[in-house]
Order: sequence, then C-alpha cells, then structure tokens
Amino acid sequence: IQAGEQIAAFDQGSGKLVATTVTDVEMHEGKLYTLTSVLLVKEELTASIFMGGLAMNYTLEATANHPVLTDKGRKTMAELTSGDNLYVYDGITGHVTSLKVAQVTQNIRKAPKVYNLVTARKNYLVNRTVVMD
Repeated sequence: IQAGEQIAAFDQGSGKLVATTVTDVEMHEGKLYTLTSVLLVKEELTASIFMGGLAMNYTLEATANHPVLTDKGRKTMAELTSGDNLYVYDGITGHVTSLKVAQVTQNIRKAPKVYNLVTARKNYLVNRTVVMD
C-alpha cells in the first residue's frame, strides 16, 4: 500500500464501509516490537463455526500502542479489556458488526518491522477489523 491509494474505512455515522485515501505509510524497524493479541467472539465464547459468514472466534494482533475503534471510542490494544466491542467487517453479509473482546494477551510475539497507515478518514481495516491511525 502506498500514499495516494484508496482503501476501505469505516463511517461511524452510517455504519458502512467507505473509501479513504492513504496519506502516509509509516514503517518502524530497528528493534523487536511486542505484539498484543485479542480474541474476538460473537456473543458467547463457543465453538468456532461460521454464522452469517463471519467466524464466531476471530483474532487480531497489533502493537500494544496501536489504536482501535471500540463501542466506547478510541482505545489502544493494551487498553482493551474483556467485554469491549470492536467493529469487524463481514465480507459475506456486507455489514460491519461488533465482536466482543473475550481475551487480551500481551506480549504474544515480537516483530522486527511494523507499519501504520495514515488516512484521510483516520481509520482503516486490518484483517476486516476497524483500526485507527
């Protein structure tokens, strides 16, 4: 992805995906970056099955300081707690839905290089999950 390209973003007012322009691509390297993992589930934690196209259990990994959009506003991955809701796009139904945070695992692994996008709408999708600039 490069500056000037169009990617998907979330419009909270309409609840729909919209296009946004990438204004910058930030790359961070030179050390090992610790990642946080969040397990997202639909309602109750149950066996992973497909329901309406979106798996009931879903995992997102990012640096601990990376912001995501929750139903309570902007939070970093490290600030997430069980019961928070993140917004996830379901490609089969075409809707953005919320999934509950069931588990947050700090220091899941380390990455030698990480990226952040800066967009005109201040958010974008990573693995179908709405994250912030």
